[in-house]
Amino acid sequence: VVSSLDAIAHRLPPSLTDWPGYLLNFIAEHSTERFERAVAAYGIRTKHASVLVVIDAEGPMSQRALGRRLRIDKSPMVGLLDDLERLRLAERRRSDSDRRVQAIHLTRKGRAVLDRVLEIADEENARTFGMLDDAEREQLHDLLLRVAEAGVTD
Repeated sequence: VVSSLDAIAHRLPPSLTDWPGYLLNFIAEHSTERFERAVAAYGIRTKHASVLVVIDAEGPMSQRALGRRLRIDKSPMVGLLDDLERLRLAERRRSDSDRRVQAIHLTRKGRAVLDRVLEIADEENARTFGMLDDAEREQLHDLLLRVAEAGVTD
């Protein structure tokens, strides 16, 4: 009987498995595909989910600030926000501090969808990293965060 790990190993070109970037990309692509299939039921994709998570965690912010925070250019950000408004998951409101700026807020429906998106993300993380024990997951997280933070300075 071929284990699932053996099946995956046969899909990975041995010539590339020494490259951590390749392995990270492989894991991310497969995890993202599964996540996207699950959140599609709510009419959203990964970038929409990211917008909802950041607004919830950091509070309402301008479209420009949100784009900078998520590293999404202006035009695609407009489209994402238009989608979220059409789905009634977020709304643009004039900022109290600067009437020229519209802040992005989650709606009640957006919060409910976000709750489900977070559950889906937890399920996907458990599926992707379930073979690691808690200490290994924490170590992997710390290492990835260190690498990611070092990349921000480039």
